[in-house]
Amino acid sequence: MPFKIIKYDHVDSTQNIAKEKNAPYLAIVAREMHDGRGRMHRKWFAKEGGLWLSVTYPINDSPHLFSLAAGVAVAKTFIKLGLSCCLKWPNDVMANNLKISGILCETQDQIAVIGIGVNLNNPLPEVLKEYATSAKSCGLNITVDDFLPELLQYLELELERKPADIVKEWKKYQCTLGRHVKVIDGKKEYHGTAIDIDKNGFLIIQTEMGYKTVIAGDLRFIQKEDEPPQNS
Repeated sequence: MPFKIIKYDHVDSTQNIAKEKNAPYLAIVAREMHDGRGRMHRKWFAKEGGLWLSVTYPINDSPHLFSLAAGVAVAKTFIKLGLSCCLKWPNDVMANNLKISGILCETQDQIAVIGIGVNLNNPLPEVLKEYATSAKSCGLNITVDDFLPELLQYLELELERKPADIVKEWKKYQCTLGRHVKVIDGKKEYHGTAIDIDKNGFLIIQTEMGYKTVIAGDLRFIQKEDEPPQNS
């Protein structure tokens, strides 16, 4: 079913509005958010020029994979519009080794609320320029009106996939597996090689102590001295 688009100028958070409406198949879009948030309640800078979106979707047998499916949809949209990018577990879209999009998936009643922030032509604060980028900074001049309809079409496709197919599709666009990583999960920290994601979308890393399955956490790539730079 196509998403019904509802647009706002200035909001606190599209996630909050989507939860208030509490209905499936909505696409809440804002020009700016002044209280946007990412995972772990981190502040999300959402100035005009970027795509700030929350979509609602009925919970099915794979809501734990919705963030992966949404990441694939964003990556496919960028690639179609001319920008190479890839997926960093669990929910980042990367371009030129920097984060260009992030995803936050929450649930309420029987509805998943999937927040998607995409840096297009919006300015980035100096504090983020070491970690994040935008389509404009990558040389791609596209607007929200260019990006949104393509993204919603891909979201309809990716969210309807069976769980195994969501994982399979994510692996086509990932730049995580095979990399040396550090994963911070609360007060725990794991070092090793990312070798796979399982049927639940959990990351499997090989550590010195054996295999570890990580359900959630912050992942950072570690470059070893004997490796060539990775273009992720």
